[in-house]
Amino acid sequence: MAQRHIIDFSKLDKEDLESIGKSAYLLSELKYLKISIPDGFIVTTSFFEDFLEQTGIQAKITKIRKLNHPAIEDSIEKLLTPVKKEMLYAAIPQNLAIKIYNSYKKLSGVFKEPSLRVFSSTHSNKSVIFPNVKGDANLILKIKRIWSFYLENAVTIVVQKNIDSKIKGKIFTDDFSRDKLNFLTEDQISQLKVYAQKIQKHFYFPQELDYALVKEKIYITNVTPLTNVSKKQEIFFSNKKIRKVLVRGISLNPGIVTGKTIILKDQNVTRIKNGEIVVLPKLNAPIWPEIKKAKAIVVDSLLSKGHDRMIYRKHLQFPIIHDARNATKVIQNGSIITVNGMTGDIYQGGL
Repeated sequence: MAQRHIIDFSKLDKEDLESIGKSAYLLSELKYLKISIPDGFIVTTSFFEDFLEQTGIQAKITKIRKLNHPAIEDSIEKLLTPVKKEMLYAAIPQNLAIKIYNSYKKLSGVFKEPSLRVFSSTHSNKSVIFPNVKGDANLILKIKRIWSFYLENAVTIVVQKNIDSKIKGKIFTDDFSRDKLNFLTEDQISQLKVYAQKIQKHFYFPQELDYALVKEKIYITNVTPLTNVSKKQEIFFSNKKIRKVLVRGISLNPGIVTGKTIILKDQNVTRIKNGEIVVLPKLNAPIWPEIKKAKAIVVDSLLSKGHDRMIYRKHLQFPIIHDARNATKVIQNGSIITVNGMTGDIYQGGL
């Protein structure tokens, strides 16, 4: 599939999901569920990479990175500082800039300059956010500002209309009583409940939803897994039990499973039994015949090659979480865990 520079929320393909980051992924899923969200578009990592290449900035970054000597290792960031500054002042090539302008016009209409929310979308929970951006020139500047924070790792950027509403709030998909809905009509409350039920069913686990009312219409403006709400990394299930998030990684395949773990630090896959959740440092093609017995796979390392990810996704039809860092150390051999292939979270205990 050809690389795309700008993607409307409604035009995301399944192939895009691994590269667009968590925030953009959640928004795209809401669009798929036919839930009303503020209009917007995504500036992809391909756009950023082509910008660096066409302006010659990538060549400078590569040259600095080649200065890989212990004596200057701590100075690499300082050497990149002027490159970041240059990027902020560099003009985006016309063939790329026109794509942002065209998408901006679709949001703004002929005479209006809408207030926009511009933010990074990564697979972590950290994001750079500019909440009230107006005008196309300011939009371009904020996009480059975000790029400057992620010079070494290309990042997806979400551009979305701000919702200006006096009636807004938060709800939890598993417990409507946590929010005061006094300013909503019965029909609006019913619509909000339908949205909450759809989201809960789709993502399996409870979510915190931000909503706003505009011209009698309910919009969902943000979705946050409840694992992100608690500083202690705990999640409330609808049965009121508290589940601890053991480790978090990047999801490769969707689905949710519970099972007994087997830790394979030695890659000895002959020990795998049918239906076990395999936790291992890295995933190699030679271990395929035995690994197919697994119910799910959790991998410490990042599967960096897109070709490898495509093969694993195609041939291993169960949840795979990679880049889980220290999973082989945190998860105990023989323990019961739950793997959420939608969010990349691994929980202690069963459902």
